[in-house]
Amino acid sequence: MVKAFVCVILAIGCAACDGSNSVLAPTGPSPTTAAAALADTPVTPAPPSLPVSRVPPISVPDGVSCPSDAPVVLVTSTGTRLEIDWSPIPRITGSHVAIEKFDGKVWAQTDTVYVAVANVEWYGTMGTRYRVRVRSARCGDVGVWSPYFEHTLDSSSSPQPPPPTGPKPPDTKPPDSKPKPPDPKPDPPRDSCHHSTGKCSDHDDDDKKDDDHDRDDKKKDDDRDRKNKRR
Repeated sequence: MVKAFVCVILAIGCAACDGSNSVLAPTGPSPTTAAAALADTPVTPAPPSLPVSRVPPISVPDGVSCPSDAPVVLVTSTGTRLEIDWSPIPRITGSHVAIEKFDGKVWAQTDTVYVAVANVEWYGTMGTRYRVRVRSARCGDVGVWSPYFEHTLDSSSSPQPPPPTGPKPPDTKPPDSKPKPPDPKPDPPRDSCHHSTGKCSDHDDDDKKDDDHDRDDKKKDDDRDRKNKRR
């Protein structure tokens, strides 16, 4: 009887040593089993930062991995440049931008642009009416188109900014080594006299000669008249 009891105790102890199922074995998973389960758990990457836009982003619940929301579109212009922005949407791969123009009767598809950001610039024709809509690309599919946003390029738009220019190149023209001649002195007035010598200009001398000549002629006339009276 005692020998049988000892055998039962030894059997239980051996079962506990080899980790088999027994009343003394641990009930939770072993460390090896827990590590394997953790490695099989999918890891969700952190969402990238949303692109910059003039329109606020759309809030999408965390459980939605492939949102199909329609973005909100804003279109302005500078000269002939359309400036298109729309609301960023998380967890999408890009956006399709469809641009149409009005020819006076119907709308015609003009261009479709795919970008990974939330804004784009597109050049049109002055005086033309355009409309734009945007939808997201996600999970190998596409989202819902946004409502159209219409905009006309007209003269009321601000002028297009000039293209950027680089620094002005240095002046390669060699300096002029020849000295500049001095400015000529102005001639003094012809009716003025030199204060240092008291001599008048040549013009005054000519006037004086004319006066002397007139006096001589007058004297001759007077002498002639006197002779005629004596006769």
